[in-house]
Amino acid sequence: MIFGKKGKNAQKRVDQAEYWSGRATLLILAGILSQIAGLFLFPGNKSITEIALSLAANIAIGVGLAVEFLCILASVRANADVKQESDKKLAEALDRATEAHRAYIKLRTSRQSILTTEVMASMVEQLRPFSGTKFDVGHDDLDREVWDFLWSLEPTLSKARCPYRLGRGADIQKGLVGRNTRVWPGQR
Repeated sequence: MIFGKKGKNAQKRVDQAEYWSGRATLLILAGILSQIAGLFLFPGNKSITEIALSLAANIAIGVGLAVEFLCILASVRANADVKQESDKKLAEALDRATEAHRAYIKLRTSRQSILTTEVMASMVEQLRPFSGTKFDVGHDDLDREVWDFLWSLEPTLSKARCPYRLGRGADIQKGLVGRNTRVWPGQR
């Protein structure tokens, strides 16, 4: 069915309608052209004025249908281009959405999950030059995930022999304004 909705998406229906519209236009054009030919081949008892008026009308209709056919062809091509551009933009949007989703997953990944055995061993090696240096680690009460992460660092800090005080920043001492870590006086 040309104009029905049976199992076809909108774009397929448009494409099919344009296809048949173009064919119908060609059929009408062929009929008009054969009528024009009939006027010359079988003039009958018509006056020159009748023939001229009929001829002019049919020529106008024929030219109009020819232009309509060309417009339909241009429309079909334009729709194909629009669809191609739309598909490209859709693919780009899906790529951006996928990338944003990956970034979101990375952001929501627990900090504790990055503390693999290799990472903790590397941290111990990097902290060894500071062995014996006392320091404070302060955190706020609002982000429990940060708090848990800091507690999971405890074995690493102990292996590096770095004594520390872990607690809420405001409770450790007032000198920690704007910083989470501070070396104790005399331990620089």
